[in-house]
Amino acid sequence: MHPVCPARPGAPRGDRAVPPRDRAPAGDCVPARRRSHSDQMRIACPNCSAEYEVPDTLLAAGPRLLRCARCSHQFEASAPGAVAVAAAGPAATPAPAEEPAPPPAPAAEPQVTEPPPPPEAAAPPGPEPARPEREPEPEPTPPPRAARAPRVADPPLPYRPPPDSPRGGLPLVLAWLLSLAILGGAGWATWHYHAEIVAAWPPAERLYQALGVR
Repeated sequence: MHPVCPARPGAPRGDRAVPPRDRAPAGDCVPARRRSHSDQMRIACPNCSAEYEVPDTLLAAGPRLLRCARCSHQFEASAPGAVAVAAAGPAATPAPAEEPAPPPAPAAEPQVTEPPPPPEAAAPPGPEPARPEREPEPEPTPPPRAARAPRVADPPLPYRPPPDSPRGGLPLVLAWLLSLAILGGAGWATWHYHAEIVAAWPPAERLYQALGVR
């Protein structure tokens, strides 16, 4: 048999069942050989069947969660008296049977909505009432004109006889004589200097041939 002692912080783990939740005070950690057999109970690990001696005072308050020092399996241990009391208690109330779910409701048929009736055609508007004729507004009276002063007639212009038209005389005769002299001189120069003219302007020879001048 192995002594049973609650685990203390920092202490090495040996072959003992260690309750992970509740820690016993250091004074309870006493080897099993120093206690009487009436103060201890024997507990076996359900996983590896390792047996341990646990003080009755450790399980007097109720079931405790212990851990096996060999396989580290956690299991719940309780005092024999607490197990008997729990067995004598009222049986657990059975859970009520679940009622079968109601069948799903049938799918509703799609409702076909009828289109609204077309609106009635509005009645054509009646003839507009005749508007009252407006009376013509009176024309504004023009302001009275001031009396005009009598216009004075312009004096008549003096009569001027038209200028005399030029008549024949010495100037006209001289103009005719000068024109004839120019034409005669030009003709004489053309005949007398025809050789020089043809030499200066060859096409003039055709003109001289047409006139019979060689």
